[in-house]
Amino acid sequence: MAEGHRRPAGPRSPRGPRPSGRSAAPWTTRRPDTGNADQYVLLLLVLWLLCTGRWGAYLGVGPLFVTDAALAYCGLSAFLRKGPPRRIDAVAACAAATVAYTLIRLIPHANLGVLALRDAAPYLYACIVFFVASQKGPRTDPRMDRWVMWAMALHVTWVTLALMQPSIGATAFSFGGGVPIFSLRADFDSYVSGLAALLFARRILRSTRFRAFDVIVCGFGLFNVFVIGNRGAVLATLTGALFMLMVRMAPYVRGLRRGQPSGSLASRRQMGRAPVRRRTATVVTAVLLIIPIVTPHVLNSALGERILATAAYFTGGDESTSAAGTVLARQTAWRRVVDYANATVERQYWGVGPGEDFLTLSGASTIIEGTEYQNVRSPHNYLVGTYARLGAAGLAIVLLIVVGGLWVAWRVARTTAPLADHDLMCVLLVIGIPIIATVGVILESPFGAVPYFYALGRVIRVSEASRPRRSLDTPWRREGWAR
Repeated sequence: MAEGHRRPAGPRSPRGPRPSGRSAAPWTTRRPDTGNADQYVLLLLVLWLLCTGRWGAYLGVGPLFVTDAALAYCGLSAFLRKGPPRRIDAVAACAAATVAYTLIRLIPHANLGVLALRDAAPYLYACIVFFVASQKGPRTDPRMDRWVMWAMALHVTWVTLALMQPSIGATAFSFGGGVPIFSLRADFDSYVSGLAALLFARRILRSTRFRAFDVIVCGFGLFNVFVIGNRGAVLATLTGALFMLMVRMAPYVRGLRRGQPSGSLASRRQMGRAPVRRRTATVVTAVLLIIPIVTPHVLNSALGERILATAAYFTGGDESTSAAGTVLARQTAWRRVVDYANATVERQYWGVGPGEDFLTLSGASTIIEGTEYQNVRSPHNYLVGTYARLGAAGLAIVLLIVVGGLWVAWRVARTTAPLADHDLMCVLLVIGIPIIATVGVILESPFGAVPYFYALGRVIRVSEASRPRRSLDTPWRREGWAR
């Protein structure tokens, strides 16, 4: 190299001189580990479950589900993984404790065979949290965002066709389990349609040009939510929309508190460019004007009366009487289950364990089962079922997972901006699915439990990656506690 082109002398790297025989690229640049395919395989599996729902969860081989193959893959990949895992926070540790506690309670009931495994599986799926949170490799990938949006669009498409043409779900073809393809599951398919509407609405608000495809998918997604009329899905969708609005307006609120009417520089960067901000303000204003007009019609509809009945406020319609009867019947069934669990000290603290049909033993099955539900093993309330199955100890761990997941999701949404479509989907799943689980069996189902625990693990990983690290050269009294 000529003398005039010689690099200036600088501080010597603590790693030593640059090894010979390498490319001309800077040797200190760390390339992302794209060889780890774990995150892509699990994401594709979760998107398959979100896109298809109940009819796509079957393998057609006995009682096995697609999610059981996911568990086997996670275990094999974790066994073959090299190097120590990432640092795991308290929520992932609670998920690991749930798996360990469930396995301990499963051992005395192993003689019950498939029934015991079926009851324990929803809690064993929590191992996915630990697996996803400890994954290595690149955290963000544009391909993941594209896969998420296409899966949401495909789900909205087939649900819309199934609603407009109900005979499409009567086809004889199925993947197994006697569930034909394009069969609707009201709570799950309605919520995924609402999730798709929220994701495409965020894309519409952030885009600087009009996209007809995004508007169509968002519109039909909302159409599916309110036509199906599942109260849990509607509440979860509205909660997700309110959460997105709070996160988006939080920088401006902080700016106003600090005496900056236009927001700080960071808030302007987070909110986007001026056309996007004007479009957001226009949409919010239109929504605020439409709400007083639409609310009376919604409350007088069947869906509104069901929601009011759930909150113990009744109106005078026939549907209200039916909805109120459904709510009172479920409350009676829940009371019977809790009374049965409290009958002995052992069941109160440790539960009946996997495999025991506590609904039949408590007399609650005669109330829940009917023309729509047969052979039910869950009281349509995740917390009540967990208390009866795993006792107060298991319920405490599950509550720590749910509440900790909500806190981590809020922290990620506030500190990581803008969120990628994949990460936003996971945040909304962590927020919405527990709401539906309080009035349904979505977390007891493999196609609902696996996406939830995957989303929780992903949110934990994003939170750990975006958390600022404390400098080793600065005393902790000067830096403060690492957050």
